[in-house]
Order: sequence, then C-alpha cells, then structure tokens
Amino acid sequence: MVLRGRGRAARAVVSVLAGIAITTATMGNAVFADTDLNIGGVGVIAYANGDQVRLRTEPSYDGGVIDLFAEGSSLDVLDGPFAADDGTWWYQVSIGGETGYMVSDYLASSSGLLTVTDGAAWTIDSLNVRGGPSTADDVLTTLGSGAEVTLTGNYSNGWLSIYVDGVAGWVYGAFVTQDAGYADRSVSSGSGYSGTMYTNDSVNLRTGPSLDHRVITELPAGEEVYLTGAVENGFAEASTGYGDGWIYTDYLSDSPPSSSRRSQPEPDPEPVYTAGQQMVDFAMQYLGQPYVWAGNQPGGFDCSGLTQYVAANILGVDITHSTELQYGYGNVVDYGNWQPGDLVFFANTYAAGITHVGIYIGDGTFIHAENPGTGVVISSLYDSYYSAHYAGARRLS
Repeated sequence: MVLRGRGRAARAVVSVLAGIAITTATMGNAVFADTDLNIGGVGVIAYANGDQVRLRTEPSYDGGVIDLFAEGSSLDVLDGPFAADDGTWWYQVSIGGETGYMVSDYLASSSGLLTVTDGAAWTIDSLNVRGGPSTADDVLTTLGSGAEVTLTGNYSNGWLSIYVDGVAGWVYGAFVTQDAGYADRSVSSGSGYSGTMYTNDSVNLRTGPSLDHRVITELPAGEEVYLTGAVENGFAEASTGYGDGWIYTDYLSDSPPSSSRRSQPEPDPEPVYTAGQQMVDFAMQYLGQPYVWAGNQPGGFDCSGLTQYVAANILGVDITHSTELQYGYGNVVDYGNWQPGDLVFFANTYAAGITHVGIYIGDGTFIHAENPGTGVVISSLYDSYYSAHYAGARRLS
C-alpha cells in the first residue's frame, strides 16, 4: 500500500489518497479493517515491514512480551477486538503454542491474503510495486485499483512476485485478488487526498516526487502538513511550515504519532539531512557563477571566497578568505572518507603551498570556483590534475 504500518488509520488514508470509497459489503475478502477478524477463525501477521510482532500478556502496549512472531505467520483468533486506552485495538490469539494478545494493526484475515503464485490477479486498492518482498524495498511503480498483474511464482511472508507493464516486482497479498470483478476499477495515481496530515516519523521534504530529487529539509515526526492532492511515485505534494515540496507517503498519517506506537515495527527513517549536505545544496545554486579574484559574494567568487560564503551562511562561522587558513579549520578527513560538505584542498597549483579549495559533493566530485576561464564548476578528485595536487580534506560540521 502507499501507506504502511499504521493500521486502520493508515489504510483509511490510503483509500482517500486513491480517491475511492469501498464499503465492507463490496470488499469481499479484502483486508482493510483489522477489527473485523472472525473469532474462531484463522488470521495472519501482516503489514509489519518484515519485522517480528510481539505477543503480549495484556491487550495494550503495557503488557509483557511473551514472544515474537514473524510476518506471514498464521494464528488462531480467540477473542476481541479489545480497545486500549491509547485508542489501539487488540485480539486474543493463539500462536506457536502460546496464548496472548496482538495489536490489530499487524493482523489480517488469512482468507483475504492471496497466496496463489500463478495466474492473473487484480489490485483492490492503490498499491506500490516494490523491488523485494518487504516495505523496506524501493518502490518501482504505483498501481491504481483494478490494475491487472501477472503472478510469477514466488511467495515470501505474504508477498507475491508479479509482473506488470514491463516491471517485475513484489506486492503484498492482502491487496490483490483473483476475483475478476475487481478488474477495471482503476483510479488515477496522479490525484489523491487533499487536506491536513502528519508525519509519523522524521522524513525528508524533497523538491520532486522521487529519491533523486534534492532534499529541501528534514521534517520532524508529528509535523502538520497540508497535501495539495497530487500523488506520484509514492510521493505526495505538500505545503509545510518549512516550505513546499514532496513527501514520501509511507511517512504520513491522519493523526500525530503516538510515542508508545513507535516501538512497534515501522518504516526506517530516511537518512538525516546533514549540515554538510546543506552546504552542498547551498553551493550548487552558484554553479556557473563567474570567477572573480578576491570575490566572496554572489556574482563572483574565487575558490576560498565561495567556501567562506557557504560556511558563513550554513554553519554561521567565518573561516576567513584564505585558502591556507581554511586548511586549519575543522577535523582532518582521511583520503576516500569524504562526506558531502567536506572542504577538499589542493597544493602547488599556481604557487607553493595550499592554494586551492572546493566543497565535496559525493561520488568523488566537488564544486569549486576553478579559474577565470571556467568559473564555478564541478570537477572530479580523480582527475589527473586534481589527484596530483590533492593535499587533504577538512570537515567543518
């Protein structure tokens, strides 16, 4: 699904994001609500991102942990659902010879979990196709409701391998069916929920709908955001107090996260947006600016002027307008251990000593004010000239 790991609330949001309303009467064996399991029936552990789920002594997160069980495990549903004080719902279950309680967020009816591995199937909601059998794997494409897929023979912890529109990937079996009645119930993946939501973990706000787009900033958990209705590649367009951009929808919920819930299986947070990366992003806006001797302002930089200007604006420190003096700031970085934002230095370029500096970007490249003929450009540390003159690197943040 486009949202995961937040049970009834998340799946309700997904239904709105997809722009469809499916009532219980029309869902058949679909698993949308985890509070409709059949007492005396069989359930399955689901939506847990490949993690194990806790069996507890009481129907709340305060209950002691009896044991942990893998996603995809079957269990007997004995009683429930029971409402806890924090708003969560629980079932009494029997699994692995033990009896206890599991939160409904990670339970599904086994009758609604497709395990057949061949033939055609249809999606019963907006659904992410992933590169592997877990929500930790990358999203390859997003399908609308009613999309037809071909099952390609593999099953893993509730996940099925499929092929659709030239893409080979994996989908969760609770959200596909072999009931052809779901065919052609397609919805657009380009529009969805418009309104207020919350981040359920720290998440990057990006300039576009993919991991390839630049990070604007990192939003904290519980941040209120407003979705415009545009959804693409699993990302939603949003307006936030930190600016406008795109957020990966796996990290959105229709209510603020509960601290007690966050100890359960949940998405891994995206990499932290470091001060060094902020230095890179800030410097990149001056790519193509002219080289001006002694320049340290937009409109013209020399090498140390560019690094001085970036450090002052991002880190709030003055590292002076001297390449040689800048070489004394921060901590030494060993060759090959560079991170975005590290200052990289060169010696004996036009005179003896430390004479040139740039800002490391990644993948062996750096941005710098090179010379009057080129201006601010990106170069490779492995270029024959720069590798011959490389003198060292410093980390300011």
